Amino acid sequence: MSKEVLYEPLKELADKFPPYLTTHSATLPPADKHRYEQQLDRIRRILGVFEEDGYTDEGGGAGGRVVELMGEMQSFGTPPTEIMGDLPPGFGVGPDGMPQIPEGCCVS
Repeated sequence: MSKEVLYEPLKELADKFPPYLTTHSATLPPADKHRYEQQLDRIRRILGVFEEDGYTDEGGGAGGRVVELMGEMQSFGTPPTEIMGDLPPGFGVGPDGMPQIPEGCCVS
C-alpha cells in the first residue's frame, strides 16, 4: 500500500467524487449517498496522511494508518462505476469491495 501506487488513483477519485455526488444527489438512495460520502472522507484522509511532511511507507506509523483507512474505505463497498470505470473482463468485486482476480492470474 505504497504512496507511489495509491496516491494518483486516490487523488483522481477525490477529484471525481464531489461532482458525482452533486450531480446525482437527488437520485441516489440515501444509503448509497452515505456510503459514497464515507468513501470520499476516507480517501481524503488517506491523501492527507500521504501529504504529511516526512511521510514514508516504511515502518508502522503513517503506513499503518493508511492500511487502516483503506480497510475502512473498502468496508463501504466499491465507488460508483461512473467514477471507477468498469473492471477488466474476468474481474469481479467480492463482498468486501475488493477486486476478485481470476484463477491463474498473477499480479506482480
